[in-house]
Amino acid sequence: MDWFVSVNSSISSDTEPTLVVTFEDAKYIFNVGENTSRKWLQSQRHWRKAKAIWLTSTGTQRGSGLSGLLMFLADAGIERLDIGGPQGLLHYLASMNKYLHRENISVNPIEIASSPLMPVPVDPAPIYKDTNITLYGVPFYPRPSDFGAPETPIPVSDSATEHRWSEGSKRKRSLSPPSSSKRHLASAAMGTTSILEKITLPGFSPTLLGGEEAQTWRKSIIRRMFQLEKPEVACAGSKSPKKINGKKGQGQNATAEVNPLSNSFHSPRLIQAVDASKGRQLPSFCYASDSGVTHSPRPVMGYVIVGPRTRGKFDVEKANALGLGNGPLRGKLTKGQTVTFDTKDDSGNMVTRTVRPEDCIGPSEIPKAMILLDIPDPSYIPSVMASFTESPFYAKLHSKSQKDMEEYLVHLVVHICGDGVLEDTKYQAFMNGFSDETFHLVASQAYSPDEITFRGAAYNQLRLNVLDPGMFPKLQSQPEPERSLASLTGLPSKTSLLRADQIIHFRPLRPPEHDKIARPTERLDVALATPTEEIVPANVAQGFSEVRSRVKALSDDRKRPQRPGDDVVVVPLGTSSATPTLLRNVSSILIEIPGYGNIMLDAGEGTWSQLARLYGNQDRSCGVWQVLRDLKCIFLSHMHADHHVGLAKILAMRKLLHPPPAQPLYLVGLRDHYNYLQAQSEIEDLGLKDANGVIMVPSDALHWRRLPHFDRSGDLPIDTQAARAAAEDMRNALGLESFATVDVAHQTKAYGVVIKHKDGWSIVFSGDTLPTNNLVRAGQGATLLIHEATLGDDEAEMARDKAHTTTGQAIDIGKMMNAENILLTHFSARYHMLLPPTPDTQRHAQSPVIAMASDHSRVRIGDMWKLNTYLPAMEANTTDVQAMMYQEQPPSESS
Repeated sequence: MDWFVSVNSSISSDTEPTLVVTFEDAKYIFNVGENTSRKWLQSQRHWRKAKAIWLTSTGTQRGSGLSGLLMFLADAGIERLDIGGPQGLLHYLASMNKYLHRENISVNPIEIASSPLMPVPVDPAPIYKDTNITLYGVPFYPRPSDFGAPETPIPVSDSATEHRWSEGSKRKRSLSPPSSSKRHLASAAMGTTSILEKITLPGFSPTLLGGEEAQTWRKSIIRRMFQLEKPEVACAGSKSPKKINGKKGQGQNATAEVNPLSNSFHSPRLIQAVDASKGRQLPSFCYASDSGVTHSPRPVMGYVIVGPRTRGKFDVEKANALGLGNGPLRGKLTKGQTVTFDTKDDSGNMVTRTVRPEDCIGPSEIPKAMILLDIPDPSYIPSVMASFTESPFYAKLHSKSQKDMEEYLVHLVVHICGDGVLEDTKYQAFMNGFSDETFHLVASQAYSPDEITFRGAAYNQLRLNVLDPGMFPKLQSQPEPERSLASLTGLPSKTSLLRADQIIHFRPLRPPEHDKIARPTERLDVALATPTEEIVPANVAQGFSEVRSRVKALSDDRKRPQRPGDDVVVVPLGTSSATPTLLRNVSSILIEIPGYGNIMLDAGEGTWSQLARLYGNQDRSCGVWQVLRDLKCIFLSHMHADHHVGLAKILAMRKLLHPPPAQPLYLVGLRDHYNYLQAQSEIEDLGLKDANGVIMVPSDALHWRRLPHFDRSGDLPIDTQAARAAAEDMRNALGLESFATVDVAHQTKAYGVVIKHKDGWSIVFSGDTLPTNNLVRAGQGATLLIHEATLGDDEAEMARDKAHTTTGQAIDIGKMMNAENILLTHFSARYHMLLPPTPDTQRHAQSPVIAMASDHSRVRIGDMWKLNTYLPAMEANTTDVQAMMYQEQPPSESS
């Protein structure tokens, strides 16, 4: 049974490490950071046969690509998927219920129980097992002193083993039961009733649930999100495990146990209560904090993946010599059974002979193993070391003993390391404790080059930079790492960097190498290193020359005084609808207002990386970090994932600013946006409560018709006056005269926005919508209309069915609005790299100016006409880039 590990992505401004363990009939995915799906699109390896996803931690760094990947997998026909991870996984998944629903996939969540005071297991049970792999989860925590744990010993239970924090002393801790929340119901009456009774009581709110009942609520939500029909299981790590049978060919959670609340989980009454709770907050979540811990750390999960023990080869000659002819007895031997039969001996006499498997079957192959370690900072190192030295089972893996290596062969250890980990001499010693034949792949920001992941998009931009360097800046990267891995002399000899598109074969055993099936990048790499003026072929260069000449001629004709808004810069960060493509990311636009700051319109997955590549991520005193400082407002149009899933990543990165921002960030969106942010902020601090953190301004409070009342349902209280006061502060910070939301016509509650500045200019943003007169009336005389144009005019019926707009319809809206400029965006991914069929925009070059948005362009409103003029050359260039990207393409991975 051959199997291998492929590296879908490594650490960069674009991606975080994602590994895929592949067998003939299954794939197991480890970590899904932002842009995982887009990177997979660039690969020739498909996601069919995906069977399970495992996270080393919950939150933006390891899981912000989860919702996008789940939608990809569901749409690709995956019918069942296990998702496992550390404590908080259920809460993290359930927080996505406002925007993630798929009826054609069944998701089985496996939350691995752990506690910072849980002892190192002597003989750990696997958290998952099927015919391919046996998976063990190893939780890591920072030192107790780093999260307020008591320093005096606590009496141990009879079964307790040495605590994972020991570094010489033999302190022990009592086993602390897992708990997601220690909150209790506010009402004594509610506290004494079952969950099925609580949901019927007056004033019931999910926020009042705690402990296992809160977990049951979360599981019920996940079941509704994915129509999960499997029997509910307890967190992995529970006592007295029972196996839950899966479908034929599907894996089993080897430590699953039927949950005592499973009847509640499947109860129609509970499902009805979940359905009725839309708009309500989840039960509150906090990490386990027992036995005196004043505040609890976020767990990180390491994984040990053990492949199958492949039986030896059947020796036909030996079988014949033993008198064992063809037939069912040979089959029994290959299954490990001893057989007895009658046969003739060398003298021709009939004898009864017993044959054991080892008599004619060679020795089985030693199971191969991979270990995945995620160490955020040096405070986690003692926990890692304790786990692999004090558990006899894990110690066999972390060993140079020939006897241990004959039981398990650790072929690969992947180290995802935060700052200061690789330099730690204790960690270097730990790495050297593995077999000298073990390969170590390291993902560390300080020691890894910040290479561009989406090379096709970078190459397209590089060519457009020849056309207009100001409008199409080169994307920024760092080919050389900040520090060289070779400078760390204490690492094992077989240590190298984890790189995207690597492959490591476990059967047959091979060292890490470049994946030959990966989409070739050599030609693009050479092109990216070539002097800019030499990379544009003659036919495309001729087109560039022609449109530049036209721009020069038009510039002479268009000489006019400076107008209000001319210097406002529009930066399309993502122009694709629903899903990314090789050249386009999903929806987001940045508006730079000179002297005031920035406004972001929507924030689809990958928005952070688009910003980092455009502005630079090397120096935290400038570049993308300054963009974050200047970001005053994010407007979210609606709840579809391609318009806001990148928000949490933006907030997580903003939290890293030092010193902290001097002004708050105003978030204009729906109640559901804030609900899921509140839930995810309990998993990871997103700065919502910081002094200059995030201030929520409900879209309803800014309605263009100034509604006297708006939706106040749900658990999140909204003070009308406070909301409008916050909106006034936001307008003052940005120099705005007004910021009005406009209800538009989409498949869900959705808003556009009209932004008017005191300097006399205005921008209208449609979000996703059918053509609507609301936008026309609210945005009359706009300086710029940014309107979705999902489909070409030849797909008007499809656009209507999907509640979108065609290019021609968007232009008509702009004309009725008397907009001076129209920027079309949100193009369907069905067009891959080319723009949708458009009307002859040149005919409308005078009034209004019509342009097509392009990822990573920076367009002054006063130069929008140039973007219009460049369109023919841009289309010709994109066509040529597309042809180049697919030349000499290797065959895709076989099904």
